[in-house]
Amino acid sequence: MGVGGQSRIDELHLEYPFAGSRMLRDMLRREGQQIGRKRVRSLMKKMGIEALYRKPNTSQRHAAHPVYPYRMRPTEPPRLTRCDRIVGMQEGAAANRSRC
Repeated sequence: MGVGGQSRIDELHLEYPFAGSRMLRDMLRREGQQIGRKRVRSLMKKMGIEALYRKPNTSQRHAAHPVYPYRMRPTEPPRLTRCDRIVGMQEGAAANRSRC
């Protein structure tokens, strides 16, 4: 399947923009062309076309879902109340530990 096949895939895509590689493969096979789904997919990728359908919108929260404040990020950085220096514990290091 050469350039003629690409133009036929393009024509089918313009007629059926929701058709993916499987549906286009089936249409081409009904026309008598022996072609596999992976070949159709690679030609679609080469031509820069993809099926138009609703994609998952997982980043939008639902209005009815409650917001739990303990899961929210802090609005301001936490204040340090103790020394933020981490000291590794080794033998004898406990006595020589630096104080804040």
